[in-house]
Amino acid sequence: MVEKARTGSAHASKWRCSGPVLGVDLALDYTGLSIYTADGHHQRCLTIQEKLARRTKNDPPVAEVERIMRMLRVANEIVHVVEMFKIRHVGIEGPAHNARYQSHQLGEVAGIVKSQLWLKFKIVPRIVPPSSARKHVLGYGGSIPKDRVTAAVREGLGIAAANDHEADATVVARYTFDSVVAEEKELE
Repeated sequence: MVEKARTGSAHASKWRCSGPVLGVDLALDYTGLSIYTADGHHQRCLTIQEKLARRTKNDPPVAEVERIMRMLRVANEIVHVVEMFKIRHVGIEGPAHNARYQSHQLGEVAGIVKSQLWLKFKIVPRIVPPSSARKHVLGYGGSIPKDRVTAAVREGLGIAAANDHEADATVVARYTFDSVVAEEKELE
């Protein structure tokens, strides 16, 4: 897996796309972001932390307004990053086939992010299947433990992802970059 990652990054310097690329690993608590420049060099990893306060079983449920505000804060942070780094292409990691954990809320967050990116920048994000991105970038697309993905990104790509969210976002960003390059070459 690490060998494939090294090979993929070696070709990055000779490819170029029409603008910087952002990879996003959306989550309800921690959202990972990773940015590639237009010439395929990794620029930065970030994590948006939006944890709700710990609750006990006797606490009332989280109010829907609090959930909506949390989703809007995540979307606004992503919009801020897109604006700051002049991002032209966005890839969002899609749900895994066996993802059941709060999938409805993740879908809501994705919808808010997609609508904000369209309204502000006219960017239509690509929804990237995690297994396809991992197979393309790391050489294996099956169910890979998060720590192995993080290790492959750190060792194979030489990118200091601080956590598994940033590692997943990096894989999505690399996949999105390569996809944009391939599409733009076809149009030439």
